[in-house]
Amino acid sequence: MSLPEILKPFKEEAKKLLALSPPKDAEFAQGAYQVEILDPPTGQLIWTFLQVDDLGFLHDSFCPICDSEEEKCVHIAASYLWIIGRSGEPLHMLYLHSFWRALFQLAEDCFHEDPDLFIISPKNELKAKNESSSCRFYFQPLSDEGKKLIEEVFKNRASLQEGSLSYLSLTEEERLLWQEGKINEKQRFEFSFWNDFGKRCFLEQIENNKYEVLFVERQNELPHQIEAIFQSFRFRFEFPMEKLSSIIPSLKTVSASLQVFIEEEEERLIHAWYDEKEGVLHLPYKAKEENKIGKNESFVIGDFAYIPNVGFFPRSFKSENKDKRIHGESIGQFLDEYLFKLGKEFGGFPLDKKPVHLKYDLKFDDKWNLDLEPYLFEMKDLLLPFSQLFGDWAFIQTKGFFKLDKKSLEKLPKKVPEEEISAFITKYKSFLNEMPGFHIFVSSLEEMLAYSVDKSGRLTFGAKLHFHAGTLKTKEFGNYLYIEGQGFYQKKPQTAPLSIRPGLSLAKEQVPLFIKERREELKLIPHFFTQFPPIIKSWMELKIETPETLELKPHFELAKDLTWQQVILYDDVVYVRDKGFYELPPHLRLPESYKQDLKIPKEKVLSFLQNELAGLKRVIPYYDDRIKKPSLIKAFIKQITKEGSQYGLSIYYQTEYGEVALREILEALFQKKDFIFSNAGLINLKEINYRWLKSLKKKQIDPKKNRILLSPLDFYKVDAFLDLELKVDPKDLKKSQEILDELRSFRPHLMPNLSELKSQLRPYQETGVFWLFFLYLHGLSGLLCDDMGLGKTHQSMGLISAIFSLNNENSKPKPKILIVCPTSVMYHWREKLNEFMPLIKVFSYHGQKRALKDFEGHDIFLTTYGILRSDAKEISKIAFDLLICDEIQIAKNSISRVHQALISINAFMRVGLTGTPIENNLSELRALFEIVLPGYMPPEKEYKEYFQKAIEKENDDNRKKTLRRLIHPFVLRRIKKEVLEDLPEKTEEVSHCDLTDKQLVLYNEVLSKSREKILHEIDNYSKPVPLVHIFALLTHLKQICDHPAVFLKKPFLYNEFESGKWNLFIELLSEALESGQKVVVFSQYLAMLDIMELYLQEKGIGFASLRGATLQRGREVSRFNKDPECKVFLASLLAGGLGIDLTAGSIVIHYDRWWNAAKENQATDRVHRYGQTRGVQVFKLVTKNTFEERIDAIIKKKAALLSEVIIQEDFRFMKEFDRSDLKALLEFASIDP
Repeated sequence: MSLPEILKPFKEEAKKLLALSPPKDAEFAQGAYQVEILDPPTGQLIWTFLQVDDLGFLHDSFCPICDSEEEKCVHIAASYLWIIGRSGEPLHMLYLHSFWRALFQLAEDCFHEDPDLFIISPKNELKAKNESSSCRFYFQPLSDEGKKLIEEVFKNRASLQEGSLSYLSLTEEERLLWQEGKINEKQRFEFSFWNDFGKRCFLEQIENNKYEVLFVERQNELPHQIEAIFQSFRFRFEFPMEKLSSIIPSLKTVSASLQVFIEEEEERLIHAWYDEKEGVLHLPYKAKEENKIGKNESFVIGDFAYIPNVGFFPRSFKSENKDKRIHGESIGQFLDEYLFKLGKEFGGFPLDKKPVHLKYDLKFDDKWNLDLEPYLFEMKDLLLPFSQLFGDWAFIQTKGFFKLDKKSLEKLPKKVPEEEISAFITKYKSFLNEMPGFHIFVSSLEEMLAYSVDKSGRLTFGAKLHFHAGTLKTKEFGNYLYIEGQGFYQKKPQTAPLSIRPGLSLAKEQVPLFIKERREELKLIPHFFTQFPPIIKSWMELKIETPETLELKPHFELAKDLTWQQVILYDDVVYVRDKGFYELPPHLRLPESYKQDLKIPKEKVLSFLQNELAGLKRVIPYYDDRIKKPSLIKAFIKQITKEGSQYGLSIYYQTEYGEVALREILEALFQKKDFIFSNAGLINLKEINYRWLKSLKKKQIDPKKNRILLSPLDFYKVDAFLDLELKVDPKDLKKSQEILDELRSFRPHLMPNLSELKSQLRPYQETGVFWLFFLYLHGLSGLLCDDMGLGKTHQSMGLISAIFSLNNENSKPKPKILIVCPTSVMYHWREKLNEFMPLIKVFSYHGQKRALKDFEGHDIFLTTYGILRSDAKEISKIAFDLLICDEIQIAKNSISRVHQALISINAFMRVGLTGTPIENNLSELRALFEIVLPGYMPPEKEYKEYFQKAIEKENDDNRKKTLRRLIHPFVLRRIKKEVLEDLPEKTEEVSHCDLTDKQLVLYNEVLSKSREKILHEIDNYSKPVPLVHIFALLTHLKQICDHPAVFLKKPFLYNEFESGKWNLFIELLSEALESGQKVVVFSQYLAMLDIMELYLQEKGIGFASLRGATLQRGREVSRFNKDPECKVFLASLLAGGLGIDLTAGSIVIHYDRWWNAAKENQATDRVHRYGQTRGVQVFKLVTKNTFEERIDAIIKKKAALLSEVIIQEDFRFMKEFDRSDLKALLEFASIDP
């Protein structure tokens, strides 16, 4: 298909435009297209409109920025080339026969758009299930673009709107049925989101984007599940086997794992020839490789046979192996099917694809019978001996094949007998009105209808005398009188139909509906309608009326030489004086609600822009940039100065449209505006991206200098949310960069004096002290989250030394320090403080006889979380310079009494120490920040929406980056492999074992009792997940995997039971002890520890033990580290995982797995830490083919979060267990005996 003549001058320029920037977006509905294309001079994206018929011929077009009167511009040319450029066949016809349309037509048949059959998860995964038709559909986005697809196609999909492409593609009759709520099956699919899905897949394919179509094949059955994978999304569709036949033929249009082997008729086209004498098209057969049917086992499905792992073959394949002869209307059908594969010649004759209108020569014979003789170009050319009509094609002798247009396809008789002419006139009025000399007149000969239109637009019908017969040849046909050269008049005088009679007068507002309802009758009135198009362009102007309101104004461009004095507008009808009425074609009509000037008040502006504007892009092709929502927003600093403890900043947002000062946005927020029209585009202040700004105060705005004043804490928050860049005047660059570096480098302007600390710090520990001291000097607080064993205690003592020295140098009183820690490590803190800071007096506040008055004369107040919880009211009365919370994750629950107690403490600086700042979800991170920096994080509701939901449920990369920037200044985390090059190596391995036969019986017995019921409850989305039941079941299964005696609560009879894991443990323990190494064993079950103690006592092996109830913790730890006869340390995971040194051990055995990787790592780091001199080997015991393997996978998954979330400069995905996780866990738990 070549370009229309009017577009050919733009061909080369259009090709260059497509090469430079292919269309960014496109929509089509049958032959109506909207294509978003670049205008290079302005850099603006515009929407072109084109109407293309099924053969690819351009019938109408519209470009919003070019003079469309002559319908020529590079934008239309480029859009047209894109539509027909692949094969000459327009996209809507390629889609009509595509695999994607067939597949999603099947999906629509299965599900329709029944909301009860659909579920959309927080991750924008779409699930559909129809048990009655055995259909399942699952859609998974793989990127933000995939999520956007679900939003546009399913969540935010607007219903069919006037002015939309789908609406424009309807016929007038279909529109009336649609307005009455009556649509057929074809229309139901055309308007459905399934069709939108199909078009998206089709466009992905034609743009040569990578995709896969995979059939899921199962033995001894037809494939009935298809999976398609694209770059931004994937979906899986399961359907009834008997429906497979509906999509098989379309497989030839895609690359799939199964192919359809249809003999290609086009292979015969090259040698085809047409015998014009016989009227037969010959298609010679060329022998080729024999079909595989008959040699392979196959399954029959409709007209096809399915061969596994190969594809589908026509069952009638062998019958095709001969020459074909096609004649009659079958020739037309054949030409239609292969139209786009044919050239300008076929079968030895020319072939013209451009539709030709079939003409007729009408005349009466001498007996007044009416002859209708069709012809194409010349009279009688279809009467030549070898000319033929077959369907919607014609063959003219010697001239070739010609395609007929649709208007030519009306079946007309070749001769009408005299007695049937009256009925023929009634039936074919429209046809006769197109034939010169055979018009039908609505009135009698004496009286004809006339009409007039006054200046107000009122339409009035009247009568006028036409002429008196007497000189021309006439003939009566029933109620009609024929007058030669004119046409047919009613024989007897009578009035016109009641709806159109002389004297009928209609006001302007009544005219459009009247014309719509009486269109066919009005066509009979000469000159009522005109074919002259008075309007060549229509659009709407969207502009800002006031700072908070919008205005919409309709506009029309008149044809050349017309003035508005000659034209009256009636909605979708235009009257041109002295010419008649003209009905606007669909692409020039404005939507019903927007045909008059419209003002949009401020309370409706956002709703209009978010919900309605997108549907109006055809009629509002361009508008003020201040109204547009920016897609890219970047913030930069134009000026920065330091003013005492504050910083003055001129901050601007920059978008693709321009820039706006942060000061303007803040002022609008304080004025409680919902939005502003700015030079940077529309700023929607209701969006969550701007809510955090409300934490700033009005007094911080300095309007005279166009800046805001920020404390360091405010600066870090602004910097986190805006990711600021420096963009200042070159003469101010050096000074501005120095100020910015001071804030971002976290280096104190005063070096800390560590003379009070009698310990040599490692370089990375010095860095930690510098960072802590920087925070102290700026009145800030933070979280020291170094890996276990990196000396967080020493760095904390370094900060204490620096504060003591600073106060001493400035002649200030000694600072008061509060240290809160778990009970198990209180002795550890006391020993370290006494050893390394001997001149500072430590007060241990614990025991039954504790008294606050005894703190007098001491410097450091050392207590436990339990004591603080009880005595917070009294302790909060003391003003502390520094609060140190060791193992601060203990207070991760924001509603716990410990958390509330810590918040109540009066302290200038707060430091949290932890190696695991995030364990289960991001709410815990916020809880810790509320302790060290109250009010810094967004309010809980906004935090959950902006960060927690976006990151944990939607995996939003941008929100992850923002949160990372937000916490970065106040969180310091280093891991061992980065800073301790001399720390002995740690190796970890998962050791597997099997259940014994008796264990397996017990395991399956416990599992079968409740598994199916729980799985059913998980599948029921109307009820909460039964977590209590699930974890009770999983706990029982874990205990059985450990040792049946644990589950049966009979640890003292452990020798009466068998356990595969116990046997593995004994083997590992024996090897370790024989090699002279000490072993540390962790288990979460006390009954398991009881069994181990019994075994060690029986074998005479010395051991130490630590549980939650152990009182002399320090003694047990000391005995293991110092007593050479104490070979084994047994500990519960929770009691032995914090605050103790077990560096005498070099073998760690995790007998059972904890759900949380952080807990296991904490426990391991009791051994692998500073002070360890031997390599550490870690064994994690897992029972094969049980759900313990699934736990192992979950631990690895969550371990990735912990190791990379907190300031490892990458923020990985984290989430709690969702239904699919739990379901997979339980399904994995099943074992075949």
